[in-house]
Amino acid sequence: MQKFSPINQNAVVDEFIFDFKFRFGPSSITEADGQLFHTWNEHDRSPEIFLSLYEDGKWSPPETLFEAPSNDVQVYDPSIQHINDELHLFFSVGHTAEGRQQGVKGYVMISSDLGVSWTVPELLPFNSPSAGKGITKSDGHVLFACQDGQSMEFVSRSNLGVWDKCGCLAPSDYSLGMPVLVEHKNGVIQLLARSTYKRVLTGFLQKGGSGWSAVGLSDIPVPNSTIDAISLVDGRILVAYNHSESVRTPLCLAISEDGYKWRLGILIDDREDQLTFPCLHQDVIGRVHLVYTRRKARQVVHLVIEPDKIPC
Repeated sequence: MQKFSPINQNAVVDEFIFDFKFRFGPSSITEADGQLFHTWNEHDRSPEIFLSLYEDGKWSPPETLFEAPSNDVQVYDPSIQHINDELHLFFSVGHTAEGRQQGVKGYVMISSDLGVSWTVPELLPFNSPSAGKGITKSDGHVLFACQDGQSMEFVSRSNLGVWDKCGCLAPSDYSLGMPVLVEHKNGVIQLLARSTYKRVLTGFLQKGGSGWSAVGLSDIPVPNSTIDAISLVDGRILVAYNHSESVRTPLCLAISEDGYKWRLGILIDDREDQLTFPCLHQDVIGRVHLVYTRRKARQVVHLVIEPDKIPC
């Protein structure tokens, strides 16, 4: 039986919970001008994307950022990111038929005034249905993993707003879902993704390299549920995931120095069997923010964690 290591309660300096009425969907966090911006969508009604701001220890009431034009259209995977002093909201729009997403296209909306106003949705380049969660590399370019069914390509955006296709993932027997990118201190880019293979999938792009390594199974178990990962300022890689091969509980952290060997099972929550949609962010003063959902209780939980208290 797996033995979990509960996170030191001294590491958790704050907790905020708000209730949601409908089914909670994927979410994301970013930071700008000392504020956290949290976006999410709810699947069980005419789909919308919502925004809430965290400032001075309080969350603002949710406001609608985008609403689908009709009940026949659904919104998928909103991701808000702070890029070159602007907020970018990436999301996909399409419909679901016979359990499969169809006609999905990716869009971006931009705000240059901290979310007060937004541009109209702009279609993403390269016909990419999803931009995923991008990372700002040391050269200032933002790298995205764009998924379209079984294929995965990578695009970058310069600080001038120019998009460029910059490679694709080597053919693989594995089907990746909702990829996340992190950059190691030595410049290596690592991809991590949920999968149906009971393990988080991973691949690497060496600094200055022209191609990705073959995708393989990591040591991190996952029941094909959403994961998130960030590079901490101290160089460690932190992953939020469900430590199970079959159910979405418990919610745990995994941490690694190199992306290969992981300290697993750092327990965050095991209060119910539907702990979903974790998202991570490290703020400008170094604290780690974790937002996730207790679906049965219909609660969204926000934890603030001191990274030096996370066991290695």
